[in-house]
Amino acid sequence: VLEDALKAHPSEARFILGLAAISERLGDTAGTLAGLQRIIELEPKELAHRTRLAQYLAATGDAEGAEQTLREAVSALPDETEPKLALIQFVSAQRGSDAAITELQALITSYPADDDLRFLLADIYRESGDLEQAEGLFREAVEERRRVGNPGVGLSDAGNLASLRGYTGRQGEAGALTAVLFEMETFGLR
Repeated sequence: VLEDALKAHPSEARFILGLAAISERLGDTAGTLAGLQRIIELEPKELAHRTRLAQYLAATGDAEGAEQTLREAVSALPDETEPKLALIQFVSAQRGSDAAITELQALITSYPADDDLRFLLADIYRESGDLEQAEGLFREAVEERRRVGNPGVGLSDAGNLASLRGYTGRQGEAGALTAVLFEMETFGLR
């Protein structure tokens, strides 16, 4: 029935996804891959399709193909952060945090305006205990947001900086920033 519907409506995403799901349940790797690749052709800007294909490839033992699919997602959606984060998560899971850091640094070089990548790398460094590196990247990210007039600069960024200063042993600076943040929040000064 689904195949007949697909023949009648070859560009209907829900039929293609349905057939791919059935193919997967039946263990039909070729059918599953064909369906997932077809849906990407029809809706190339839909990250969920590319992520689903990468997950399927990884689950069937094709980690290289999965990573390539995520790299293609980054190329297809260069202004979006989510594909880059999906790639970093995959690289981290497959090859470890050092490989993820290297990949993230390369992405920051390729996409310098994506300040979310700097925030992510700063967080990785903070978690690893490299607080000086974390604070430097955090400052770069905030400066990039300010440079491009991103309205995302605000209380959360200042709160993160206060936390970083606390982590680096500068409790006095962290306390002063926290007090200013509390006043800004209390009086609605964002």
